[in-house]
Amino acid sequence: MIGSYLVEVGTHGADSFNAEDDSIYFGSAGADWFLNDNANNAYFVGGSGGDYYAARPGSITIIQDAGNSPDDVFYEITGAMTEPYLGFLVDERHFGIFNLSLTSGVLFLDWKDPANRIETMSTSLGTFSYEEYRQIIESSPEALGHLSSEALFGDPQYLDSMILQAGAWAAHYEVYPGVEITRSEATTVALLYSAGLGRDPDVHGLNFWIDQRANGMSLELIAGAFLDSPEFTNRYGDDDVMSAQRFLGVMYENVLGRLPDTAGFAYWEDAMAQRGLAREEVLMFFADSTENRSQAAYVDTLYQVGDDWFF
Repeated sequence: MIGSYLVEVGTHGADSFNAEDDSIYFGSAGADWFLNDNANNAYFVGGSGGDYYAARPGSITIIQDAGNSPDDVFYEITGAMTEPYLGFLVDERHFGIFNLSLTSGVLFLDWKDPANRIETMSTSLGTFSYEEYRQIIESSPEALGHLSSEALFGDPQYLDSMILQAGAWAAHYEVYPGVEITRSEATTVALLYSAGLGRDPDVHGLNFWIDQRANGMSLELIAGAFLDSPEFTNRYGDDDVMSAQRFLGVMYENVLGRLPDTAGFAYWEDAMAQRGLAREEVLMFFADSTENRSQAAYVDTLYQVGDDWFF
């Protein structure tokens, strides 16, 4: 997850995404098709390749193209509009079209940044090139409303945080191709899952993260997703604010099921403080340790049927 968003990642070919509530979709390379028919808080992140974005009034759609292909297209699906839609600048850098109650609309992130511009805009007003659409918007600045992330999402840092995280992940997916999922690779993901959440994986969740790994998501990013998950946070607290000592205590308790030994604790504390070992990396080491593997009996029964894994 990124924040409270579920994540789905495309391949380096052409992919299709049909949005659900509170989800983020990475198209990666290839010409991808993104549709939000009626979901709230659907976040689309394109990539290289001509991407097609479609959204219907009545939904909330956030678009970060991150690819700047000349073939990128946005299409507004026509539908019943019970109130006016107006243009807004959000945080003075993003452009959105929202209803007056701010419960429906489309938000284009960093819309003037060449990396994020969508070359063809098809709306209820007509079909325009990016430059034509921008000129229409900027020709009547007095007609634009002004909003903040706090007004829209209740958090003044919400969009900045999402852009940074999503941009980093999008760059990662562009660079790294998919991973062949062998039994060893599936076992590694399963161990990381159980280490991060302190329980055996459920089949649906395990296959979701195996799919992310197959699509090129690094083990470090997967580890970070577990640490940032509501399940981890609700049980242990926010790993970004807890002390290193508290975090290591959680690792011993959550992964190895015991109190830390003095020498081991000192080793990991030094690795984090002096060698800059990230918390995601610490989780990966604990998950893959001989001690943890010896306790994770379920991985011995892991088997594959088609593209799915079971135990």
